[in-house]
Amino acid sequence: MDPTRILTGIQDCYKLGQILIEVCQTWKAAEEQVREHVIIIESVWLKIKNKIAFVQRISTEIESEHCRIIDEVLLVLISKLSVAVTSVRKVAKPAQSQSGFLLSFGPGVNKLRYIRMKSTIQSMIQELEVWQRLFDPCWLLMVRVNKPEIDEQLRRGVDEEHAAMKDSVPSPAGGRKRKPFSSAPFASAQGLRAALRPGSERQDSIYMPVIDLEAFPILYSTAKVARPRSVQNGGWYIIDSVQCRRGGDINAMHEDVRKLAHKLKQADPSAFGLLTCRGVMRIKDAFSGYIASFDFVFNKPEGLDVLQSLRQSLLSSAGVISLNRRVYIARELVNSISYVHTFNFVHKNIWPESVLLFEDEGSSRCSTFLVGFESFRSADGARHGLRTLHAWTLDTGRQENFQSSHFKAFFTDLAKNRLPPLMGQRYTSIVLTCLTCLDANNDGIGDEAEVEDLDGILVGVRFIEKILTQINEIAI
Repeated sequence: MDPTRILTGIQDCYKLGQILIEVCQTWKAAEEQVREHVIIIESVWLKIKNKIAFVQRISTEIESEHCRIIDEVLLVLISKLSVAVTSVRKVAKPAQSQSGFLLSFGPGVNKLRYIRMKSTIQSMIQELEVWQRLFDPCWLLMVRVNKPEIDEQLRRGVDEEHAAMKDSVPSPAGGRKRKPFSSAPFASAQGLRAALRPGSERQDSIYMPVIDLEAFPILYSTAKVARPRSVQNGGWYIIDSVQCRRGGDINAMHEDVRKLAHKLKQADPSAFGLLTCRGVMRIKDAFSGYIASFDFVFNKPEGLDVLQSLRQSLLSSAGVISLNRRVYIARELVNSISYVHTFNFVHKNIWPESVLLFEDEGSSRCSTFLVGFESFRSADGARHGLRTLHAWTLDTGRQENFQSSHFKAFFTDLAKNRLPPLMGQRYTSIVLTCLTCLDANNDGIGDEAEVEDLDGILVGVRFIEKILTQINEIAI
């Protein structure tokens, strides 16, 4: 594919984004609630603009299939920006009023019109954030491209990011400050790229002293929640144990654990759906002195306090999980799987027991995270992770407790007959794609020979196209 087509799409995004921000700037004199929405729109657009500018600078280094999927995702952004511009123009007040009795609270916004359009504006912000979550896997897939120009442009992005973060944006409340970046995507990408370099894990000490922890089980989960006994009001951690197999190669296991922990130290929970690894404790058997397990210590995400496993949520007697929530959970976990591939390892234990749901008590905010690293390995591709991906998409869609080991034909029959009335045909098709991804002549990801490349880009592109994009297009 010609990279100039991407550049054309980026220029269209720039134009529409600039129009959107210019219209929003007329709201600055409005009441606090309106100003807060303006700040959110500006912040979201700034993040998007910086990322697509990065794509523009490295467009000649991107493979044709990768270019194609980026172009398709940019077309989605152009559509969303066009709708956003139309929406905000409906809210904006004419520059001059012909009558003196118009009800307004600032020079830029008609209050009655804003009240009518408030839900539309909030939806616009959500749509742009949803698009950004779709684009991020495409963007971060570039860290796997082994070309020096990527490093140079990432350094430039980090420098610009640091400069922008120094300039705080005044909060509508007056005294407080709000920064334009809630995270540092370029710094995260640079750290992840460094972690993916062969041998880089040897330069990082991931093992930590064994901490005396007070641990509590997470119902129906492979992980535990714990805090240090010796520290009052100490922080909480998520502990995920990898048991050492009898007769296994402890040296090979040590190497795999070190590589995985090194990569997970770079995980941004808000973006990747993977918890940040603080380190690994080597737990020894009290009698033999041999290592019994490698305990991964993960930081608990800030601001999220209510925790349960997906299995517990599915089995809960509190009521049926809403369709919206089921699709949302599925989207979040599909996103996590895409980053598992970017991190270059395969998670072979994707079940509802290895999925944690964190909620914010003060809002309806919910985030999902993938744990359960009892069974993992370095990646030869993302396809093997897809075969187990169907398990929790089936369980989540049906909201039933399915734990038995059955043949693929049973899973396929279950998906075809039970999922459509519960989740719709598109969700069902996604599950079937996951089930058949390893089959010869499958219609989804493609034959293994078709998606093999040195950097693992093609299989990531197909996953984004056939799974991630499709599940994000499900309208509830």
